[in-house]
Amino acid sequence: MTHDHPFLSIVEAGRRFRSGVLRPEMLVEALLARIDARDGRVGAWVSVWREEALAAARNAGIELDSGQDRGPLHGIPIGVKDLIDVAGEPTLAGAPELRGGHRATQDAPVVTRLRAAGAVLLGKTQTHPLAMGTLTPTTRNPWDLERIPGGSSGGSAAALAAGMCLGALGSDTGGSIRLPAALCGVTGLKPTYGRVSRRGIVPLAWTLDHIGPLAGSVEDTALMLQVLAGYDADDPRSVDALVPDFLAQQDAGVRGLRIGRLQGPFIEDLHAAYPPALDAAAAALERLGATVTDAVLPYAREAPTLLEAILPAEAATIHHELLRTKREHFHPTVGPRLDAGLLIPATDYLQAQRLRAAMRSACLPLFDQFDLLLAPTDRQPAPLVNSGIGATTRCTAPFNLTGFPVLALPCGFTADGLPLGLQLVAAPWAEGTLVRAGCAYQRATDWHQRRPA
Repeated sequence: MTHDHPFLSIVEAGRRFRSGVLRPEMLVEALLARIDARDGRVGAWVSVWREEALAAARNAGIELDSGQDRGPLHGIPIGVKDLIDVAGEPTLAGAPELRGGHRATQDAPVVTRLRAAGAVLLGKTQTHPLAMGTLTPTTRNPWDLERIPGGSSGGSAAALAAGMCLGALGSDTGGSIRLPAALCGVTGLKPTYGRVSRRGIVPLAWTLDHIGPLAGSVEDTALMLQVLAGYDADDPRSVDALVPDFLAQQDAGVRGLRIGRLQGPFIEDLHAAYPPALDAAAAALERLGATVTDAVLPYAREAPTLLEAILPAEAATIHHELLRTKREHFHPTVGPRLDAGLLIPATDYLQAQRLRAAMRSACLPLFDQFDLLLAPTDRQPAPLVNSGIGATTRCTAPFNLTGFPVLALPCGFTADGLPLGLQLVAAPWAEGTLVRAGCAYQRATDWHQRRPA
């Protein structure tokens, strides 16, 4: 039967490919039909590469038939956030009036890696303009079309939630993978800063930007990260760190893990549905054998102020020429923030960076006490489109400042059916521990398996 194709996991799709039950081109055809039927209301896609995707899927099937198996992503349809260069295609970054003349001459390294792994690129997904916001104004939330999907990787998360792809690429500068994952009920992974190349990607803030995967489950995001991770000598922020098997401990469970449940600003002013959902998540992890105790993150209250002294200053520097020549074309949620960035004194920026380094140094010893930290992803479910309110970065920004890896995954729903999300945070380069705990949690719960009507 084909009705379940759009919501297959990457793992299950691969299993069906290799057993002969499903052909990659059949899966792509099912997803294209779903895009045709639903994206007019959701608005997750900038462009869909129909013929190219079908040709790549057919080729993947031929290769698998002949015994040429490129790995778990072979034949898997993936969406690419429209900040990321794909050779021959425009990179509009959600701002066609500003970047309408740009066409990529080569693939970004993350795209090169996906192609080498046999993935099928379906098209470009929508982003908040220049990735500087948490609305993604072109896109609606599949759980409630009157609500935002979050941002800036809102198109990637909405496409996944609506069953239009099996995995997607996102970027995260203040929460832009994790917030849409939470609001749309999917899973996202922000790797350690420097783990994944950012070359060939429109930058927002060079000391904060991360690239990572979104998918339907922790296991699927780990499979994607396995392909994306690796040193890039041409990216000055890339780190030459060992890339382990991120799924090596996926069956180890959480017994013996020490988890710190973050307090302070992480639990203040939460929507009424969040505290019981987080209590239930902590209880589930304890039943599985973890120890959960309260923890305090140093500088957590200062983190939003530090972010707002660093991000707009770097973004205004990057986009200064566009501000000078095309100011009238900037989205109203972006232009004023960039203008403000131009006015941040160098002394304020440098002081924020100094305090940021102190924050990271103060936070690292937490991982002598805890293997993981637990926090909500946002303080609210998806706001209404006409409210003008975006997702909030209070719970996510600290981990862009520190560069720690973070897993965002569904942990419940409000009474009116809106997804809620939690974050698990690990020490630098410990994505495997995130995957270990996340897989155990998702095997014990079914939040990630629920679908919008």
